[in-house]
Amino acid sequence: MSLFDYDIINKIDKNHSWLDVKSKTLISRDIPCKAGQHYAIAKKYNVDTMNHEYYIIIGDEKIPNANNKTMLDDFYGRAKIKLNDVWNELFGDIVSDIPVIVTKIEDDDNRYDIYQLSY
Repeated sequence: MSLFDYDIINKIDKNHSWLDVKSKTLISRDIPCKAGQHYAIAKKYNVDTMNHEYYIIIGDEKIPNANNKTMLDDFYGRAKIKLNDVWNELFGDIVSDIPVIVTKIEDDDNRYDIYQLSY
């Protein structure tokens, strides 16, 4: 049996979102990036799945009661979101770059955009 008989599961599609393990960064084309915006990482406990769900909250003004950071982008216009604060809790067992699904959450508060992370 050769490697051609297998499907690669964690193939990185750099047209969307992925985790860069070396820099502990989420790199995403799915999240619009504007210089000077603030972001914060949030989590919420889901009773149905009995797990925490992780979110990125992005806004032009600082997010109240949060550890705010300033949004960065790279030369290709992709958002770069540092995940150092939650890396061990969320992605501690990951040893290579993996694709990430970023889903925009509709919310009543128009001041902030909220994205859910899953992998």
